[in-house]
Amino acid sequence: MSGGRGLATRLLSSPRRRRRLRLSAVLLALAGVLAFVGLKYSNTAEREPEHFSKGPVQRVSAPLKAQKLSNIDLESVHRIAELFIDTAVLRTSVDDSWEITTPKLRQGLTRKEWDSGNIPVTPFPAGAVQQIKYTLDWSGQDLVYLKVAILPKDAANVAGQAFDIGLARDAHSGPDGWLVDYWVPTGLGSPSPAQRTAAAKSAVAAPPASESLPQGLILIPVGVLILLVVGLPLGLFGRNYARSRRALREYRRHSA
Repeated sequence: MSGGRGLATRLLSSPRRRRRLRLSAVLLALAGVLAFVGLKYSNTAEREPEHFSKGPVQRVSAPLKAQKLSNIDLESVHRIAELFIDTAVLRTSVDDSWEITTPKLRQGLTRKEWDSGNIPVTPFPAGAVQQIKYTLDWSGQDLVYLKVAILPKDAANVAGQAFDIGLARDAHSGPDGWLVDYWVPTGLGSPSPAQRTAAAKSAVAAPPASESLPQGLILIPVGVLILLVVGLPLGLFGRNYARSRRALREYRRHSA
């Protein structure tokens, strides 16, 4: 223990060592402050104010219960979905789709405005259609969702596309009446052969793109900063400690 206290006394006896230790302590403290600030205030977005009402608690409605459709309902759903795609999506006869859509889907458009073709329904070119596939996604007592895939012709210059279509039971159209209530694209399919051929020709004709900067290089400045703030003080302290240990061994060897 006396040897350890003597070593500490000799380390602190040098003004230069004391200055280096103070510098190391300051740099380590600065690194700790920077780390704390970075973790504490990494999210600079303004916090949205919270508003609480004194009214009654609003309860979330229970999730819809799935239910298997009858064969009659399934036939009616597919018939209405096919008619909607033929008229509204392919834009072959937009007016015929008015009566099989809900006011929610029409979004306040009058029938005259709907007939103009400028409707909130994502279209697909009729001349490019090769095949349309339907898959039942979910069904309940009064609501049905289908997955729709429109496949293009080989010569078409468009890719296939997937859609979600929702149909709601319409009480005014009888027990088997359904109206289209929802139509949203969900993604593109694989390109048609014509598109792949055009893309291959463009890739051959286009000049090679410049290589992007490797993501690993972005971490170099961060690593250099950490090395300067943490590694440099530790390196200086380790070097001084090694010198002191070596000097102590030389002193003991000559004193023996």
